[in-house]
Amino acid sequence: YGRFNFNLDLSNLNFFSTSYLNGDFSFVDAIKSVPSIKLDTGNFISSKNNALQNVKQMNNLGFQVAALGKKELNLREEKLIELLNLAEFTLINSHLNFENPTIRKAVKKFQIITIDTKKIGVLAISKGFVLSRDLNKLNQLSNNLKQDQNCDMIICLVSNSYQKNTLKRILSNSISIDLFMASDIANLQGGNLILRNMEKQEVMLLYGQKNERSIGHYKTNFQHPFLALPLRLSHQLSLQNI
Repeated sequence: YGRFNFNLDLSNLNFFSTSYLNGDFSFVDAIKSVPSIKLDTGNFISSKNNALQNVKQMNNLGFQVAALGKKELNLREEKLIELLNLAEFTLINSHLNFENPTIRKAVKKFQIITIDTKKIGVLAISKGFVLSRDLNKLNQLSNNLKQDQNCDMIICLVSNSYQKNTLKRILSNSISIDLFMASDIANLQGGNLILRNMEKQEVMLLYGQKNERSIGHYKTNFQHPFLALPLRLSHQLSLQNI
């Protein structure tokens, strides 16, 4: 087993998504030893000077996937390539087309994580996502993951701060995505909501608070034929609460 193929208790499966870490990983210690899928919505580096050290810390904490946030996308190409080469986790953006061929090859459109007999597909959107232009790309990828790659669940990370109505439009017009894990919704405290997607299937959103470090926690019994509601979305997390 490795970072993307391993064995977990499907009846008690934890997904964590961190947001706005900005180089401070002390907040993540509570989940380091918890068997789980660890994702990040972007903006995990503190500055360009500390970017590589921050990636090493992400590696040590066992993250599987991270979205590229504004801080990472604003790095000079040479620094971003160094970051991508050092990362043991997958960095994802599902809609941007990078001109640099090295970056284009290293930044994945999606990542599939295999847990026992189940497959989880992970996508990500960031700044520069235009609903009228890019939603079709996202839906094509998610449909491919569900229909052709036989993923049992699809998660989309959202690294950009959106207005609530914009995010609701993205969810309502999405296809095959089961769970959106967002860094935040503008002017709102962290929480969750459930809508119907384009296929009239339930799609869920977990979100934190702008510029506030947070850990989204989604817990489910994956042996059931349906996905359970999240048990918790927390801005402070201790092992006793998991």
